[in-house]
Amino acid sequence: MTNVKNGVFTFLGHKIQIDPSWDSFFNANIQLLQTIEKTLAPIKNKICPTPDKIFRVFRMSVTDIKFVILGLDPYPEVGVATGLGFDIDKPTKWDDDVPKSMENILKELYFLKGGNKNDNIQIIRNSITSLNIPSPDQLIKKWETNGVFMLNIGLTITQGISRSHLKHWGKFIRNAITLIDSQNINIEWLVWGSNSYQKTAANKINKSNKVFLGYHPTARGGLFVGNSKIQKINQYQKIFY
Repeated sequence: MTNVKNGVFTFLGHKIQIDPSWDSFFNANIQLLQTIEKTLAPIKNKICPTPDKIFRVFRMSVTDIKFVILGLDPYPEVGVATGLGFDIDKPTKWDDDVPKSMENILKELYFLKGGNKNDNIQIIRNSITSLNIPSPDQLIKKWETNGVFMLNIGLTITQGISRSHLKHWGKFIRNAITLIDSQNINIEWLVWGSNSYQKTAANKINKSNKVFLGYHPTARGGLFVGNSKIQKINQYQKIFY
């Protein structure tokens, strides 16, 4: 891990580019990041996402953040995680290869747009065009362009082992949340899940009074649909539709 200058640094042997607005924050946390790097180095070929994508979410300027969604950790399957919470690069159609998290996010958007939350997935897929819902590889990226910062509590994961790196990233993410919270008291927060690491991180949100706790998209029993709390966000139709 090298010092960050104009948003550029190296991590696990890869050149990383983030938005320069994060330079001072990353440099202030460089010892913490170096410790994380040392921990990950022996398994760098077995982590998700790949090292070049770990800090993808930080390509958004701090000043452009309007909303934050706190997820848990990346997809554990090889080649799926992109560095943005819940985001995928493929498939490009809402088919059976879409991860369960994204499928349930689709169901929630369908419900928020007036659909019956008990409709089966095929009915929902047939309604995508008429409801103007982006493809699965573009949905989260569209949210990002609307100012949604898609942050996971753990930025990496050992392939196939969920929650395996939460302890490594906990402090760094809490520090990032403190910074974001200090920049703009009008930022709205959605916490998707109730893991202890998420709860601890959410406790760092002190200035904003708009913190909403929702179910994780993979919550058992389909509890996420109708309970994501997206509709609590001001002007949510413009942001998430």
